[in-house]
This record gives sequence, C-alpha cells and structure tokens, in this order.
Amino acid sequence: MLMSLVKTLSYGYRAGISVRHWIYDHLIVPEKLTVPVISIGNIVAGGSGKTPLVHYLASQIGPEKVAILSRGYRRKGKGILRVEAHMSAEECGDEPLFLAQKLPKAQVIVGKNRIETGRLMENKGLACLLLDDGMQHRKLHRDCEICVVNQVDIEQKNFLPYGPLREDPKRLKQVDLVIINGAETEELFDRAKQYIRQFSSAPIAAMNVQVLNAEEVRRKKVAVFSAIASPQRFYETLKSLGCEVIKKIEKPDHVAFAPDELKCLAQTKGIEALLCTEKDAVKLPKHFTLPLPIIPVQIALAPTFGNEHIQTIIKRFQT
Repeated sequence: MLMSLVKTLSYGYRAGISVRHWIYDHLIVPEKLTVPVISIGNIVAGGSGKTPLVHYLASQIGPEKVAILSRGYRRKGKGILRVEAHMSAEECGDEPLFLAQKLPKAQVIVGKNRIETGRLMENKGLACLLLDDGMQHRKLHRDCEICVVNQVDIEQKNFLPYGPLREDPKRLKQVDLVIINGAETEELFDRAKQYIRQFSSAPIAAMNVQVLNAEEVRRKKVAVFSAIASPQRFYETLKSLGCEVIKKIEKPDHVAFAPDELKCLAQTKGIEALLCTEKDAVKLPKHFTLPLPIIPVQIALAPTFGNEHIQTIIKRFQT
C-alpha cells in the first residue's frame, strides 16, 4: 500500500516538473545578467559531484575571476551573505564554506534569490558566475549549462520520491555539456554515452575522483563518520586505498555530528584515526580535538575522457 502511494506521488512529481519546464520554455523569460552564468546541476537527487566540479571549474577559469552563487542549503542565517573561510557551516551552509576555504580568491555568495545575488556580482570585472546546483533554477538565464551525473545513477528511471530522478533525462537535450562522474574505464564511459545519446547530442566527458592525501590515509584502520548523500561511494574510495573501516556512523546529508558522538566513535578499539569527507569536516566545532586524529579525505575531480570538451568551455570563459 505504502509503495503504491509513493509510486503515485512519483508520477505526480514527474507531471509537475514537466508542466514547470513547459512554462519556462514557452511563457517565462529568464532574467539575464550582464556577466555570463555557468550552471552546474544534475538530474538526480543526491551527490553526483556538483560541488567538486564547481571547485574544478573555478580553479581552471581563475578563482579571482569567478563568483560562486549558492543557495546555502540548510544554513540558519538569512539574507545574502558573502562567505568567509572563518565562518561556521550554520551561518552559510557546508558546501559554500567548503568552497570558500578551498578557493580563498573566489567570491562565494549565498542567498535564496540567486537573481539578486547575481546582480550584486555585476560590474566587478568577473569572467563568469558559477551557479551551484542550478539546473532547476530556471528563473536565471544561463550562458552555459553543465549536467554532472554519477556513473551508477546514469540509467535511473524512477522519479522522486520512488526513485532518485528529479529531472526527466530529456532535459539533457538542453545542456551544453554532460559530465559522467565515476566512469573509470572506457567501456563504462561508452555505455554511459550510448544511454545519454537517447536524449542529447551535447558533448560528453568523464571525470574521476582523485584522493589528494591518499598516503595519509592509505591502509589505516579507521572509524568513519559521514553526512553526505551517497556515503557508499565514499566507502568505496576508502576501500580502494586499503583502509579497514572498523566502525562507521552516518547522518542525512548536511547534518552535523555532535562532539559527544565523535568522542564515542573515537573510543572504537583498534582504530588509528577518524576519517570524514571535507564537507563533514567544515561542520566540526572550531578547535575541536580528540586523542586520535580526524583526517578529512581530500578529493578533487580530474578529467579522464573527453577532456577537450571541458577545456573548450573553460577557454570560452577565460577570455
């Protein structure tokens, strides 16, 4: 009975987004800013690699030449805020804080109304604005739209709440570039391309996660805490590094861990360290310490296939 209800809601969700997109395609003219906008989004709910891709694009275009516009999901602060590295995740959101810490020369702006935040960044000599998680934000005109999809999610067919889709794959026909995150082999990449070609003729590229501090965590016995959309992919990364995960605790995406929870986790017998993602690390209380080290696993995306398509877009906005 419950599953039938969830499936019915899924049909309603699909119909709703179809109507919404028809309205924006035919009746509403998006607001166009004087500075170019690159939208980075996805068609599924959860972690597909949007934020690491925003970081990569900002690094390549030039952090001092971009502003990153974010909604600041689950932040407690209100209004428009320029994120500084010393702030808390409660003030600005964990993903914006992560980006501000990783890209000190970039301007990271949070605000619910991204037309307003975008207008504030006009006339500042910027090369472009990066609209984080922007695929559903149709009110703002985008000069370039990039969709990033994780390899394991590429052939999903069910919509929220029955499945992970929050966009019809047909929406891919409107994007300028599709990036597959996690297509580690040419065979996987070709399979993903074949599926996407049903919906879009856009250029397709692939990127994979690289662990920047791999030697720091390799082959350690660890306990892990994570509050991300797809923790299983994080565990697979740790497994590839030879880590032995003795205990793990999870929370929903963006939720912080209490100090007492982490103190209890640190008492796990036989472990050498606590591991977490960088997004979890920015939510830790300032000056928080434990007898064992807490090591954020530092990752970055690197192109694997179709890099020429990625570089074409980067060069377009560098000049």
